[in-house]
Amino acid sequence: MASHSPHLRSLSILLILVIITLLFSNHALRYVSNPNTPFFSTQLPSNVNNGSDRRLESLIPLHRRHHIHVKRAVSPEFQCLVAKGKKYWEEAVLPAFAGQSRYPTPDFGTEEEDPLEESGWTEEDELRPSPPEWNEVLEKTEGKVPRSDVHHISLSQYGEFENERGVQKPTEAVYWGWFIPENDMVIMYLTASPTYQLGQGGVADADIPARLPRMHQLSDLIWLSWEGVVENPGSLRYYAAQGVKNQASADLIKSILQARRGTTDVPWERRVTFDLSSEEGMALFGCPNGIAVNWLLIHHAAELGRRGPRVTIYNKAELGTDGVMMVWDMVPVGKQGSFGDVEG
Repeated sequence: MASHSPHLRSLSILLILVIITLLFSNHALRYVSNPNTPFFSTQLPSNVNNGSDRRLESLIPLHRRHHIHVKRAVSPEFQCLVAKGKKYWEEAVLPAFAGQSRYPTPDFGTEEEDPLEESGWTEEDELRPSPPEWNEVLEKTEGKVPRSDVHHISLSQYGEFENERGVQKPTEAVYWGWFIPENDMVIMYLTASPTYQLGQGGVADADIPARLPRMHQLSDLIWLSWEGVVENPGSLRYYAAQGVKNQASADLIKSILQARRGTTDVPWERRVTFDLSSEEGMALFGCPNGIAVNWLLIHHAAELGRRGPRVTIYNKAELGTDGVMMVWDMVPVGKQGSFGDVEG
């Protein structure tokens, strides 16, 4: 018997390992078949109920199964962004569509006041030829590639301003973008926000809010500039972020492209599109570069109406960090998405 004991111990250890592996695999398989099965402790609370009209959820086909691809690594960071996107959608966007928003539209002042100037912003609006690198996208919108010049708007925060804490120095924030009424589209390609610039300048995170101008959110600045170039601001449908630099957003986009296309070098022709019935769509909705779309829908639901957001991502790798692209199609009710079928 003594001669067999080492073999018995080895078999016992092997059996224990097999049991542990089977238990973990069973849990993982339940997660794959049911995204509501806890995997990490980053899920959205199940008791979210804000009195919004739940019928508005038909804007995205939630009856479709969520497909969790085994080849995609499930990370806590990804799940956190999914949860954040869900919270924005369920707790803020849907109530806004139902006229029950807890987040009032910012006060942009009267016609006699200039909220941009009061916050130290300078706006320059120049007519320039339509950016040719966006022709392939513009052709898919309900308009055509503009034949006439389009609005190139630059916003710079280089003026002193006054907030609740007194007179503040400029944040040196800069936003540049194309505003194209013919295509109901805004394309932002330089977004150095006040928060980012203050942080780069050495201001501690806890001190940044006291240094911000009243008008500092990208969504507010986009809306004010859009109002200046169109007769009907509610026509805004497409928002694009060109050359996504935010690390969390860029990493998310590249990881999704890698999982779906097997590479991060994905040109427009191989683009990937999601709606909010997918975890990828929700994660992109909750990432830093999706926030502008959230707040446009929340603050301007009265003008925009109910929308079913879709997001298209691709990456022109030859452009380096300037090639990571995110294009949002805020699809009006009753219309089709512009950039192809969504991924299952």
